[in-house]
Amino acid sequence: MKDHIQRFNDHNINFFVFGRKVGKRFISLKEITIPEVIKDRCTGFEEGTFRDDISSTELRLTKN
Repeated sequence: MKDHIQRFNDHNINFFVFGRKVGKRFISLKEITIPEVIKDRCTGFEEGTFRDDISSTELRLTKN
């Protein structure tokens, strides 16, 4: 896994990490564990900046 993660560093790839509602809680980047070798590549967005409680399952069901 470390080799795969290192590829992100080698290619200067960064990530935007948006929170998600899990059960009744809103989980953000600050509350999850990210490997140290890639942590600096992640930019987290807090609930107050962006939140859209949408379920991919609900979206699929409404399309049919």
